[in-house]
Amino acid sequence: MKTTNKFLIKFVLIFTLSSLVMTSCSDDDTSSAVESSVSDEEVQEILKSSLVDEGGIIADVQTSSTSLNSDTAGKSATEETMDLSTLNCNQSVSESFQSSDTAGNRTWSIQTNWGWTLNCDSQNNAVSYSLEGSGSLEFEGPNLSKSILRTYQFLITGLEPTSTEWVYNANHTREGHFQSNVGNQNSMDILLTYGSDDIVVSKSTQQILSGTFEVDFSATLPNGNIVNRGATIVFNGSQTATITLDNGESFEVNW
Repeated sequence: MKTTNKFLIKFVLIFTLSSLVMTSCSDDDTSSAVESSVSDEEVQEILKSSLVDEGGIIADVQTSSTSLNSDTAGKSATEETMDLSTLNCNQSVSESFQSSDTAGNRTWSIQTNWGWTLNCDSQNNAVSYSLEGSGSLEFEGPNLSKSILRTYQFLITGLEPTSTEWVYNANHTREGHFQSNVGNQNSMDILLTYGSDDIVVSKSTQQILSGTFEVDFSATLPNGNIVNRGATIVFNGSQTATITLDNGESFEVNW
């Protein structure tokens, strides 16, 4: 009887220790998996912010369209507009802008350098505008904080007086440190690369009517792991866009 009791006690001890070890390993595996990944929710929030928050791509497009339309009356230098109506053929101009503000639960500081060129053909007919820009962005919001550098290049056509739309073909990068407050709540260094295909912008409203961005997303996590993702952004008009991730998940954003 004593032998049986001793056996039972040993069995219970071994089983308990094994369970603890397995639970510990399971927790470690779960923690490791989280530390090695970027959730869909985080990717969505980062892409949404890069489009619609202050310093985002949509603001860049609308601001440049305002400058092209010479609709700068009453605008201050901090609103990143310039009157391009007097630009001569193959002439370049440049300007720098800065702005900082707080709205609700968002705070930001933006610095931008712009350079414009009016491209003309051999008969001095205006053909397109080229725009190159770079600058920094500090942004804090409830779901995301970021400290990044921005670069962008636009080639803009639709200069004909009869045209009611600008057509943008553009490349953008957003690179720097992001702190996510959603999903896995990662702290990570990210490079976003955007390439567009015929972004159509209304001359009268400065709103994006249609077009597509392909996005490459590369994140370096604190443990050194690199996560690569991709997405497609389709502008639907009516101030909405659909973002589809590389795994097929999609969602809409509006502004």
